[in-house]
Amino acid sequence: MNAVIRQENSRGAQVDPGVSAAVHYVSSLYYKAKKDFAEFYKSSLLYLAFVSSDKLEHEYKLVRACCLPIVGRAGRALSNTEAS
Repeated sequence: MNAVIRQENSRGAQVDPGVSAAVHYVSSLYYKAKKDFAEFYKSSLLYLAFVSSDKLEHEYKLVRACCLPIVGRAGRALSNTEAS
Protein backbone atom coordinates (compact mmCIF):
# COMPACT_ATOMS: atom_id res chain seq x y z
CA MET A 1 0.00 0.00 0.00
CA ASN A 2 2.70 2.45 0.96
CA ALA A 3 4.46 1.83 -2.36
CA VAL A 4 1.37 3.03 -4.25
CA ILE A 5 1.28 6.27 -2.26
CA ARG A 6 5.01 6.85 -2.79
CA GLN A 7 4.60 6.20 -6.53
CA GLU A 8 1.74 8.70 -6.81
CA ASN A 9 3.65 11.29 -4.79
CA SER A 10 6.70 10.89 -7.03
CA ARG A 11 4.50 11.83 -9.99
CA GLY A 12 3.58 15.06 -8.25
CA ALA A 13 0.00 14.00 -7.54
CA GLN A 14 -1.67 15.71 -4.61
CA VAL A 15 -3.18 13.13 -2.28
CA ASP A 16 -5.90 14.26 0.09
CA PRO A 17 -4.62 13.88 3.68
CA GLY A 18 -7.90 12.18 4.60
CA VAL A 19 -7.28 9.50 1.99
CA SER A 20 -3.71 9.01 3.20
CA ALA A 21 -4.96 8.76 6.79
CA ALA A 22 -7.53 6.13 5.79
CA VAL A 23 -4.95 4.08 3.89
CA HIS A 24 -2.51 4.11 6.78
CA TYR A 25 -5.26 3.31 9.30
CA VAL A 26 -6.35 0.24 7.34
CA SER A 27 -2.71 -0.69 6.83
CA SER A 28 -2.12 -0.51 10.59
CA LEU A 29 -5.11 -2.79 11.23
CA TYR A 30 -3.79 -5.26 8.67
CA TYR A 31 -0.31 -5.39 10.22
CA LYS A 32 -1.77 -5.63 13.71
CA ALA A 33 -3.79 -8.68 12.65
CA LYS A 34 -0.67 -10.22 11.06
CA LYS A 35 1.30 -9.45 14.26
CA ASP A 36 3.93 -7.60 12.23
CA PHE A 37 4.63 -5.10 14.97
CA ALA A 38 7.30 -3.09 13.17
CA GLU A 39 4.97 -2.39 10.23
CA PHE A 40 2.01 -1.81 12.57
CA TYR A 41 4.05 0.80 14.42
CA LYS A 42 5.13 2.51 11.20
CA SER A 43 1.61 2.51 9.72
CA SER A 44 0.13 3.81 12.97
CA LEU A 45 2.59 6.71 13.07
CA LEU A 46 1.87 7.53 9.44
CA TYR A 47 -1.85 7.49 10.20
CA LEU A 48 -1.33 9.89 13.08
CA ALA A 49 0.73 12.15 10.81
CA PHE A 50 -2.19 12.59 8.41
CA VAL A 51 -5.12 12.85 10.81
CA SER A 52 -6.00 15.85 12.95
CA SER A 53 -5.77 15.08 16.67
CA ASP A 54 -9.04 16.98 17.10
CA LYS A 55 -10.80 14.23 15.15
CA LEU A 56 -9.55 11.43 17.40
CA GLU A 57 -11.53 10.33 20.42
CA HIS A 58 -9.87 10.69 23.82
CA GLU A 59 -9.94 6.91 24.42
CA TYR A 60 -8.21 6.25 21.08
CA LYS A 61 -5.48 8.76 21.93
CA LEU A 62 -4.96 7.18 25.34
CA VAL A 63 -4.70 3.63 23.96
CA ARG A 64 -2.28 4.71 21.20
CA ALA A 65 -0.16 6.73 23.64
CA CYS A 66 0.28 3.63 25.81
CA CYS A 67 0.41 1.01 23.06
CA LEU A 68 2.68 2.50 20.38
CA PRO A 69 5.87 2.84 22.46
CA ILE A 70 5.59 -0.80 23.52
CA VAL A 71 4.86 -1.97 19.98
CA GLY A 72 7.74 0.10 18.64
CA ARG A 73 10.18 -1.55 21.03
CA ALA A 74 8.76 -5.00 20.29
CA GLY A 75 8.96 -4.44 16.54
CA ARG A 76 12.54 -3.21 16.79
CA ALA A 77 13.52 -6.13 19.00
CA LEU A 78 11.98 -8.62 16.56
CA SER A 79 13.72 -6.95 13.62
CA ASN A 80 17.06 -7.14 15.41
CA THR A 81 16.69 -10.84 16.19
CA GLU A 82 15.62 -11.68 12.62
CA ALA A 83 18.66 -9.88 11.18
CA SER A 84 21.03 -11.94 13.34
